Parts: sequence; C-alpha cells; structure tokens
Amino acid sequence: FFVGFLVTVTGVTGYLGAEAVGVTEPLIRQADLVQIGAFATGVLLYGALALLVATLVRASGPAMGLWFLWVALVEQILPGIVNRVVDGWGPAMAPYQPGALGMRLLNNLEHDPVAMQAAVERAMEAGDPVPTVLPGLWLAAWTWIVVLVVVSYLVFRKRDL
Repeated sequence: FFVGFLVTVTGVTGYLGAEAVGVTEPLIRQADLVQIGAFATGVLLYGALALLVATLVRASGPAMGLWFLWVALVEQILPGIVNRVVDGWGPAMAPYQPGALGMRLLNNLEHDPVAMQAAVERAMEAGDPVPTVLPGLWLAAWTWIVVLVVVSYLVFRKRDL
C-alpha cells in the first residue's frame, strides 16, 4: 500500500509540476524504464547468488561472509586463475561473473544512450579509455539467475530438513 501511495503522490506532483512549467518531453523516458528493469534484474541476480550461498551454508553468519567473500574477492581472483589455465579467457569472462554483471546492470551508461554519448565524449577529451556497452548483458544476467535458482533448488531438495 505504501509503495503505491508513494508512487501515486510523486507521479501526480511530478506531472502537475511539469505541466506548470511547460515541459513537453515525457516525464519518464524509455531509458528510465530500462534502468528500472535493470535495477530489478540486478537485485534478482544478487538475491539468486545469496540464495545459493544460503542453501549451501546453513548458518546465516558464515553464509553472509561467504557471499561477501565471493563478490569482493573470488570474482577478482578467478579470471586470473582461468587465464593461467586457458590463455585469454580470464579477461573475457571477468565481466560475465554474477557480481560484475550486477554492477553493470546498475550502471546507467549501459541503458541510456544520451549518458553513454556524454561519457564517450568526456573520455575522448581526457584521453581515457572509452566506455563500452557489454554485449549480451541481459542474456547473461538472466542465465545466471536461472542457473543459480535451479542449483539452489536442487541443493535444497536434497537437504534433510
């Protein structure tokens, strides 16, 4: 109820304010709607990873510690290990890990062409590397979500509760 009330009040006041000053463009752009979907997908991705860790580790404290350890440390080290085993795969797989995908989903440059163009122009002026959009971002994120939830279900099903 509260969320619906909050959305209604902010939507109505935003609409009335835009009408009062004569704004002609839409209040919510398509890029904003995509960003909302990306945020929800990122939250689901982090939640699916947390669900898997919670089903693997029974105690809540160690499960939270393992989750943070995975996102902060393992995902940083894993591409280097893979790169030593299979040359060239480490940098290619690094952006497609669950934590890295979650961060890319929360970045508005991935979804807003106007913001991306401005970032590219700033990077070119400063001589910095030009940001790029990650190909297959949505497919990779939803694939990870499905895989993590299915594995969590399979582990949970075998547990003796």
